[in-house]
Amino acid sequence: AQVSSFRDIDGSLTYVAVIQDISERKQAENALRESAARYRGIFESAQDAIFVESADGDILDVNQRACEMFGYGRDEFLKKRVADLVPSAEYIVSLPDGEFLQAESFETINVRANGEQFPVEIRGGVFTLDDQKVFLVVLRDVTERKKAEVALRESQSRYRSLFENSPISLWEEDFSQVMAFFGRLRDSGVTDFRGYFDDHPEAVSECAGLVKILDINQTTLHLMQAEDKAQL
Repeated sequence: AQVSSFRDIDGSLTYVAVIQDISERKQAENALRESAARYRGIFESAQDAIFVESADGDILDVNQRACEMFGYGRDEFLKKRVADLVPSAEYIVSLPDGEFLQAESFETINVRANGEQFPVEIRGGVFTLDDQKVFLVVLRDVTERKKAEVALRESQSRYRSLFENSPISLWEEDFSQVMAFFGRLRDSGVTDFRGYFDDHPEAVSECAGLVKILDINQTTLHLMQAEDKAQL
């Protein structure tokens, strides 16, 4: 409401009140607050570290996960730049026309506040905030994934060594085409496979020809008197 006053010609004071219905505006304000609270909740509860960076490289905001990941408080972060934390900032490429190109995700090494190094996967994006372009940088700690990859390589190397050096002849074979052959027989109405192969011995040879040898070990080479795997 707006209230104004004026004096009549007889000197009496008159008040004029203008009342405007602002229900829609209030509803819009409430909806905006609810939306901001909802997206703030998503921002803070994300399992990846999220940075909002200005076009000048200043950190405008970070979520709780970023604080936990790097060991800095929010106020400390706001005094830094993403480039201080991520030296190889290839996630954004600036173009001459002022637009921005989002690069593919990449991995790099970051440093926590205590000096500990850790691997991260980084993705970058661009959006508009208050009519200004800002960068959204998402960092995922991939320490556990890297440990799993190392463990997998070590396991593969260990079992590869066991395979190659086993005193028993070992063959790795692919029977997928044989299974497909059985499927075609089944589709044609064959149910008694033993009887079918007794009556069609040529089908046994055909199946044998469908088996692919994928790998053999050194004992097999010696047993078959082959010079190398390619020959066998």
